Amino acid sequence: MIVSYKYGFILFRIKKTASTAVELGLSTICGPEDIISPMGRRQELLREQSGVYPRNFNKDKDLESRYVAAVKTGRKRLMREILAENLASGGCTGHMSAARVKTWVSDDFWNSAYKFATERHPYEKAVSLAYFRKGNATSVGFEEHLDRTVRDDYKDYSGFHLYAIDGQSVMDGYLLQHTLNDDIERLRQRLNLPAFELPRARSDTRIDRRPASEILSDEQKEFIYSKCKAEFDLFGWKR
Repeated sequence: MIVSYKYGFILFRIKKTASTAVELGLSTICGPEDIISPMGRRQELLREQSGVYPRNFNKDKDLESRYVAAVKTGRKRLMREILAENLASGGCTGHMSAARVKTWVSDDFWNSAYKFATERHPYEKAVSLAYFRKGNATSVGFEEHLDRTVRDDYKDYSGFHLYAIDGQSVMDGYLLQHTLNDDIERLRQRLNLPAFELPRARSDTRIDRRPASEILSDEQKEFIYSKCKAEFDLFGWKR
């Protein structure tokens, strides 16, 4: 998540939508007063290569300083501990909801800022999430693991609840993964942003490159639709 007072925007990150790469890229152009949320340990170390560190994400400046120091020294265990402390104290996190972000900014800025989220078809998010987490489920085959992911982890592949308040999306725009480069160029022109690069933020763990609609069973697709109906309706996604 990023709140940029310098350029007047708020980025909301949805899982498995190239959101990590987008935040890493946008982080490089942010100003000193902007809010840049912490990320996962590996992504934080990648961002450090650009000389960028999370900032203004917690009311406790000592916590922020300790976290940045842990990143600079590569102390992953300490980073993990401070991230837990940040979460427990109500600090900003990577995948914050619109309702929570709204409490961090003034009403005037909230109303004037260009609010946008990264998004992707729910089928693709579910399959991508299953491949991403397969390393944690080596005791079962992929088909069973995929089915468990679809049915048990829908809160991690559904995104509407993160960018909606009272059942209505509050976004002004979206960066869709399948049109990401074009969407970013439109964003740059709209907000007069300087050029920035999108790094390859995560290794590609997906082996089966078929469309997710060909990988999922009819029952799985129907379940995903039932949990992500608001997204299907908003974007007109094909079932």
